[in-house]
Amino acid sequence: MLNVREMFGHMSVKTSKYLRLVVHLKPLRDDGEVDALTRLTGDIGHRQILDVQVPMITIPVASGRNIAVLVEAAVRSHALKSKGIDPAQTFIDRQAHQLRRLPPW
Repeated sequence: MLNVREMFGHMSVKTSKYLRLVVHLKPLRDDGEVDALTRLTGDIGHRQILDVQVPMITIPVASGRNIAVLVEAAVRSHALKSKGIDPAQTFIDRQAHQLRRLPPW
């Protein structure tokens, strides 16, 4: 836990703010196995906090990974999904389209 008020001053803290997403960082399993689709789309779920359902994404992390970039990507993906755009599905569709266009070996 970080004490943001002590680190950056009283004016850097809002008195109230909506909680829109929970990012759960969990250690990558020893065998390193993660479902390929889950790796693209993220492990999406919900968490109940004070009787409110809050969206939650679980990200497996390992040493040497840039956690700030992973969290920022998760937040951006959630923001796009809330606007009706699914970036993972868009990527999957574009990749499938490109694979269909490639000539056979």
